[in-house]
Amino acid sequence: MIRIYYTVMLIFINIFYLYSQHNINKNDTIEVFYSTGKYGLLFRNFAFQLTPQNTLLPNNPVITKYFGLTRNSENYRYEILDEKSINFKENGQFVIYIPVEYFPFISDKNFRYIELVMPQTLDWSNPKRKSYIKQKQALYTEILNMVKARKGSVKVVLEFPHANTDTFGRKFYFRAAKGKYIDYTGQY
Repeated sequence: MIRIYYTVMLIFINIFYLYSQHNINKNDTIEVFYSTGKYGLLFRNFAFQLTPQNTLLPNNPVITKYFGLTRNSENYRYEILDEKSINFKENGQFVIYIPVEYFPFISDKNFRYIELVMPQTLDWSNPKRKSYIKQKQALYTEILNMVKARKGSVKVVLEFPHANTDTFGRKFYFRAAKGKYIDYTGQY
């Protein structure tokens, strides 16, 4: 009986391992798209598959310790930017983290995590502002639910941090324009 149980457990562990490796490797071949901005700047964007294996939320104790993040920080740069933060509630801003080994384009392994930043929606005169913020909040909620359930995946569109250059560090951005999250690749 113990032998059968042991064999079944080994099979289950192998299936889980293969499934998790499949999910991790969904980003092995990433196509980069180009978009020319209003002033002739060339922006690069790409789709990225978030999974429970490659996504850490901003309130994860490993992340808060590594980046020195707290609630109600005097400097917003050290604020935990999740569903409880003022910037999230009022402007749709949030940050999630990816261990560097799961992220493409990074050759410098001097840091352990990539920050994926959703920019704020700040144009108070835009009549669509509230809907843009709700769209960003819904995306974060989808990511949050995926991580908590430890299953599924969420496709997001990211942008390189600087136009017209190959320089980048540990920070990438969710693709956005005029306060709206852009959920497709290619020309805006």
